[in-house]
Amino acid sequence: MKTFPLYLALLALPLLTLAAPPHLPSVHLEVKNIGSSKKTDHEWESGYGSYWRTFTRNLHLVAEVGTLDKDASQIELGYYFFGKRLSDGQRVLVKCGSMTVDLKSKQGNQTIDLQSGDTKARVENYAALNEKYAEGLKFEGWMVRATFGDDNVVLDAKASSPSLLAIARDAKEIERLYTAYSDNQ
Repeated sequence: MKTFPLYLALLALPLLTLAAPPHLPSVHLEVKNIGSSKKTDHEWESGYGSYWRTFTRNLHLVAEVGTLDKDASQIELGYYFFGKRLSDGQRVLVKCGSMTVDLKSKQGNQTIDLQSGDTKARVENYAALNEKYAEGLKFEGWMVRATFGDDNVVLDAKASSPSLLAIARDAKEIERLYTAYSDNQ
């Protein structure tokens, strides 16, 4: 009988120390690529395979975000467009941004227009010399993520490829890419 109060105290201890976790909103995120454009300028071409071409590309996405929760909540919607440098294949941010979205029950999905802006690349091919020079960017893809709270808890994320989707939950990689992006602006 002497152990009964101790046993009771051990059972009650977790109940006293645990605080209720914050309510995370239920979010539905859908992203569609609704358009892209590609323009090739033939700056110079020879009859034997040499050329100098400039490529311009952009992407246009539509994100739909909504909730079925009874309570209204605010989330942060972040969007990222990625490219790869032609010179070294390094992944870089082409464009990124974020916006606060107010979600209310029974409001339906909110539609948000996202555009990448133009990327340019230049390729020079000298067939007689067997040399090729490339500079600029080519698109790798996009990622959109919905986060909540000061800790930026990822509620949902969509991306154009599995490797970019993995970045959605990697705060260090996003920070590294954003720092490099900010330094180049």
